[in-house]
Amino acid sequence: MSAEHLVAREDITLREVVKLFVPQRFHLITLVDGQMNYLGQVTEVQVINALFNHGMEYGLGALINREK
Repeated sequence: MSAEHLVAREDITLREVVKLFVPQRFHLITLVDGQMNYLGQVTEVQVINALFNHGMEYGLGALINREK
């Protein structure tokens, strides 16, 4: 299976990122903030699980762990 790498801002919803998914590919999403600073990476599996647990309007940025 091929992988598709996406870059997305942390403030988009799961609905918006799923629209970018391509069939027969596994998706890795790099998250950035408004200044394009790297925040982390999430997988397609994490996005799908969040869809079931939280719904389409859940923020993508909520899926990453922030250590401060």
